[in-house]
Amino acid sequence: MTGVWRPAAALAVVGLMMCAGTAYAAPTGEAASVPQRSSPTTGARHQLRRVDLRQRRDTPSKVFLAVDAAWQGAPGDVTETATFPAYAETGRVSATYRARSRTLPQVSGGLRVWRRLWLGASFSRYSTSDSATMSIDVPHPFFFDQPRHVTGESPDATHAETTVEIDATWLVPLNRRVELRLFAGPAIVRVRQDLVSDYSYTDTYPFDTIAFDHATLATTSASTVGVAAGADVTVYLHRHLGVGFAARYTHASTDVDTPLGSRLRLEAGGARAGVGVRVRF
Repeated sequence: MTGVWRPAAALAVVGLMMCAGTAYAAPTGEAASVPQRSSPTTGARHQLRRVDLRQRRDTPSKVFLAVDAAWQGAPGDVTETATFPAYAETGRVSATYRARSRTLPQVSGGLRVWRRLWLGASFSRYSTSDSATMSIDVPHPFFFDQPRHVTGESPDATHAETTVEIDATWLVPLNRRVELRLFAGPAIVRVRQDLVSDYSYTDTYPFDTIAFDHATLATTSASTVGVAAGADVTVYLHRHLGVGFAARYTHASTDVDTPLGSRLRLEAGGARAGVGVRVRF
């Protein structure tokens, strides 16, 4: 009996060991067959990051700045006329002041106050110089109603304008890179003009003709309020940086007393167009 039980016991032990090994290996295979999944916290973090980037990209700008090199049209010639007594009659003198078109710097900017409505301002300074054309009629010392006529030119007379415009602007996005801004508002203009203050001519025997000698100038300045309107088209090469074209028209005028004793209306503003750099953030 003892010889029979010993082989049977050995077989039983071997069988138990094999079953134990199989039971031990089974969980390892099942764990390997289960697919790996990302953590819910990690997925939420990636989703929040995508939403945050989209919000940053779609957030509207709040500040707009523009620096332009602009072309300013001339406001037009202005002529003043004054009278003076001579030889028991009345003489007449006139001076025509010319302004020329030229380029000038212009800076503007604005803040978004409500949806597409912006409030902004712009600053520019325009200056040009040219001689004034003078025309003088002097009565004859011996004959009535036979004035002698002479023309001449003054030294260069400067016409300068300093303009500050307060604009209400409506923004029209044409696409993600192109914006149209329409603006209008009051313009505060400081006008400075050199005017003829004195002149001289030569009047010698036999007094049939006179000769122009020279003229001197004096500076007159005044401030006035006008209106301005225009449009700006900007193409953005980057989210914050672009190039733009602006066109505007400003109208203002003011009356001044001249050194020759007359009243002269000075025109300011006119058409202006410029190109430059645009910044938004």
